[in-house]
Amino acid sequence: MKRNEVIGEPYLAHEKPASSIEEHLIQGLLPKRGVLIIVGEPGKGKSLTSIHLAKSLSTKEPIFCFEGEEHESGYGCSADKRGSIFLPGEAYNTLHSRLTASAMSIPEADRDPFFNDSLPVAHIYARSLSSPEKFDELKKKVGLQVETLSMLGMPPAVIVIDTISSVFSFSNENDASEVQAALDMLYELADQHDCLIVLVAHCSKGPFAKGWEVRGSGVWNGAADVIWMVKQTKGVVSVKVAKGRDGYAEGTTFYLEIVPSQGGAYLRPIPASSASVAKQPKPKLPTLRDHVFQAIADNAWEHSCYGQEQIIESLRTSGLDVTRSGTKRSDFKREVKRALNELTESKRIIRDEFNGTVAYSMALMNV
Repeated sequence: MKRNEVIGEPYLAHEKPASSIEEHLIQGLLPKRGVLIIVGEPGKGKSLTSIHLAKSLSTKEPIFCFEGEEHESGYGCSADKRGSIFLPGEAYNTLHSRLTASAMSIPEADRDPFFNDSLPVAHIYARSLSSPEKFDELKKKVGLQVETLSMLGMPPAVIVIDTISSVFSFSNENDASEVQAALDMLYELADQHDCLIVLVAHCSKGPFAKGWEVRGSGVWNGAADVIWMVKQTKGVVSVKVAKGRDGYAEGTTFYLEIVPSQGGAYLRPIPASSASVAKQPKPKLPTLRDHVFQAIADNAWEHSCYGQEQIIESLRTSGLDVTRSGTKRSDFKREVKRALNELTESKRIIRDEFNGTVAYSMALMNV
């Protein structure tokens, strides 16, 4: 069906009715249909985050902690209890124990009596789905699991691909046509069962990487309705909404504590105020320039003149031995000169000693 072919029904660029896209799976955070990407470096909590999403959907509990925020009733929650389908291409053998650990964190009175020690999640091992034959086979398996979960009163709301690189065997992950073909397969699967696609992916690396972009073709980032960037520090997983169409909390960061459990671990929402990573910024280490500047400044004020011996001794006192630190002589000379120029009130005194100071310092570095 072509865009705008149905009179009276507004259509968007991707040829889906606007009314269907505006429905929420999790109020204020996720659409009912579309693409969510959970991206991050290996071992930082991407898979745990996807399992935590499945847990939230199955219990209707808020997925994150919304401390000090005023929201309408139901914000951050699923409207109905729903199941999930996982298509893992890696860590398949550990998925069940992780699901069990997450399920056991639910109060016993609130657990579904049928699933009890697990979540309403069907998991199907998936590899090399780029092959049409394997994809057709997978569709049949997914259809049977959807039918089973629906009969148990937990129709699936999401189809999780974990990870993109392991499930799809691309000959070239940067090839836009290959990636688009994979997305078309996933759209077909999701549309058939009325689900949100959740893609777990590794982030791109490099000098210009932003941390939330999927490794490979940019088609993934363009297709995403929501992107969650996952990081981990000191047992706390941070989930930043790096992209959120239609105002899905874009720019907001949520925190989840990793709680060890028998056979695995699960995530527990915590307020930002209690997340250590939110309160303790990464300390800034002193640079060579900082050492030089402080040494020169101390001697300039204390002695009203700048002796050649003082710069070496002050630098050693502050932790930098220029005779043994391996510091490049060109870097040292440049930083000394820069620091001298910044001490405007001591320029006259310091400039008289500058040439001798640098020469003496350079000689000591050659000792």
